[in-house]
Amino acid sequence: KTNMPLPVGSFLQPSSLGEEKIFSLIKPHIKNKRILELYAGLGTFTCRMQPDAIHITAIDFASEAIFKLKQQCLPKVNTIEQNLEMDPVETEVVNNYELVVLDPPRSGAKNQCLKISKSKVNKIIYISCNIESFARDSKILIDGGYKIKVLTGIDQFIYTHHLEIVTIFYK
Repeated sequence: KTNMPLPVGSFLQPSSLGEEKIFSLIKPHIKNKRILELYAGLGTFTCRMQPDAIHITAIDFASEAIFKLKQQCLPKVNTIEQNLEMDPVETEVVNNYELVVLDPPRSGAKNQCLKISKSKVNKIIYISCNIESFARDSKILIDGGYKIKVLTGIDQFIYTHHLEIVTIFYK
């Protein structure tokens, strides 16, 4: 772990217990994988995945967050600043990875899911905090041939009606 000042407007997982649970669902799928992490932010999951992964490409639109992630000098991580809604990662690029992990904002990842749905990647881990955008994006992935293997609700937003959803899709 590294102590670093956080950029203004940073998003962190609301509870450490919820964050631990989310990572426990991700961890069994990352060993020796080339991972495309979309909406990586400050690297909450990137930093924890990188010891077991072969390589991670971490992408986020928040320049300060990606800059902070890059400053951590993680040896297996390549960081890219990119607006995934306006400029999603192309299907041909997604095909270079064995696992896609995405944790989009409340608005979801419609345009990115349209590209992923056409890819050959056989496993996707989708983390969502909004059931409406998750349902829309899931339909795109399912229409592209993916199936839901695991869907877990996590009470990450304690004392609210919101749930974090962690879903594993496979082809």
